[in-house]
Amino acid sequence: MGTQNNFVDYRTFYDTAGESDFILPSEVEEATGLKYDDETLSRFLEALPQKDDIEWCKKMDYIFIPGPPEVLSMERIVSIQPNLFHFDTKEVSETCLKRSLKTKWIIIKKSVLMHEIYHRILSDLYEKIEKRENISHYCPGPAELAWAMLIYRMSRKKYLLNGCEVLSDATIGFDSPLTRSFPIMFMWNKPEDKIFLYRLEAMSIDIDAVTIVIPTRLSTSINEDKEEDLPF
Repeated sequence: MGTQNNFVDYRTFYDTAGESDFILPSEVEEATGLKYDDETLSRFLEALPQKDDIEWCKKMDYIFIPGPPEVLSMERIVSIQPNLFHFDTKEVSETCLKRSLKTKWIIIKKSVLMHEIYHRILSDLYEKIEKRENISHYCPGPAELAWAMLIYRMSRKKYLLNGCEVLSDATIGFDSPLTRSFPIMFMWNKPEDKIFLYRLEAMSIDIDAVTIVIPTRLSTSINEDKEEDLPF
């Protein structure tokens, strides 16, 4: 992903990816009021994958969403539309709000996978079957999920990962002899038009809760807690 491509403008890529699988930076600007400078837009274009990888992403139900024009804290992301987010507890809020999101493409799967299938993906079985050894996957962080769900809702008036309990990579410790940690989940509540964030109290091997993200050249690190210089 992120190797040299032949796209001269976003329209060329838009025609390849399709409207349902690609959100333009201009749509993010219109929805949020944030602005991308010309250099950032150029870097985004350079970082797009090659055509065959885009077609693979379409086939596997991924959507391309531009990240913010600069590093944004989770708190700043939530402030764009604060009524959209509901944190179940103060502990969940504090854990999530310390995260941040860099300027990068978020290529996120629009559907969820059974937990056991996700672990097989991490063991590279998925890449071998699909013959996409250059594509890796990881579980999204809270800031990535919050941004992707927010932008999709604001720009398309639709719900990304609707009806799904979605696993993030953030965890909260549990005070027990085993000192276990449980993940923070995201879920749309359509009647209230809110994204609920809460700690999963018990982990089931068959939980239908995992979505995955593909790293791109604009994102060399998946550690959102560690703020690094943008890899431009």
